Amino acid sequence: MLLPDWPTMPKCKRCGGSGHEPDLAKAGRAIRKARLRKGLALRKVARQAKCSATYLCDIEHGRRAAFSGAKARRLMAVLGVTL
Repeated sequence: MLLPDWPTMPKCKRCGGSGHEPDLAKAGRAIRKARLRKGLALRKVARQAKCSATYLCDIEHGRRAAFSGAKARRLMAVLGVTL
């Protein structure tokens, strides 16, 4: 399964961001959708991706400011998705 391109946020008027910052809430929703589509429990995916269930829940709900590339790759491997 192929995830859509990482959604990006509009350019920030306050800080002048590039506009290419990932929209982590949308990315988290895509991860959750992929997990639910496969019928996998959050704790099981977290265990297989070597992160805590709380951490994964925070990612799925957009509460993490950022997450490492290594963890993202492990999550994608567990869920069988690619960018």
